[in-house]
Amino acid sequence: MRVAWLHPHFQYWMGGTKFIFEVARRLRKEMDLTLFVLTADRGIRELFEKEGLEVIPVSFTSTHSLLFWSLFPYWTKRSIDRLKDEVKD
Repeated sequence: MRVAWLHPHFQYWMGGTKFIFEVARRLRKEMDLTLFVLTADRGIRELFEKEGLEVIPVSFTSTHSLLFWSLFPYWTKRSIDRLKDEVKD
């Protein structure tokens, strides 16, 4: 089974990111899992990838940015288009 997990960002190694890391690490044993985020810190992304988890950033800004919220409709459409390209098969 292939699963695409969508999340706003992996910018900080805190509760939410740690939780997703642990759950994704366990799920990876049973399914093909790809994580899509708007942005991801390089160090955090490398940590996920060391565990065999693919993290694909689809933007350069995320929900932690005022720019993101001021252009929300644009970022939403852009992210959906990018996701469609990534998950065609």
